Order: sequence, then C-alpha cells, then structure tokens
Amino acid sequence: MKPITTATLVSMYVKPKLRRGQIGSRLVEGFLAWAKEQGADRVDVTAYASNPEAIKFYQRHGFAPKSVILEASL
Repeated sequence: MKPITTATLVSMYVKPKLRRGQIGSRLVEGFLAWAKEQGADRVDVTAYASNPEAIKFYQRHGFAPKSVILEASL
C-alpha cells in the first residue's frame, strides 16, 4: 500500500491593498498544480483562528477545517 503524501502550503501573504486582484488565488492554484505534479494525495494549510478572512479564502479554494489546536501561555 502506498503511503499518503501531503503537500503543505506553509506560508502565504498578500498585502491588503493587493488582495482583491486574484493574486492569492493564483498562488494557491499554482501550489495545487505543483502538489499534483509531485504526486501528492492531499494538501493542507494552517490559518490562525483569529484570521477568519484567511479561513474563508482557503475554504473557497476547497480546503476544509480538519482539527483545532488549543494553546495556553504559561
């Protein structure tokens, strides 16, 4: 059985004044195409819970929430 391979989009930032120009969408589409070419079975990305716009953006591109990490300062 072949192991499942995941490609991770580690970090992406588009300046606020450029966010309505489809730059982020083109970057994600490029990442998805690259991941497919590399033989990845799935992709993932992390977005901060405090950034609902980023979460909505990734959801529009087919990503869905998978887990929640809770943390506390000591």
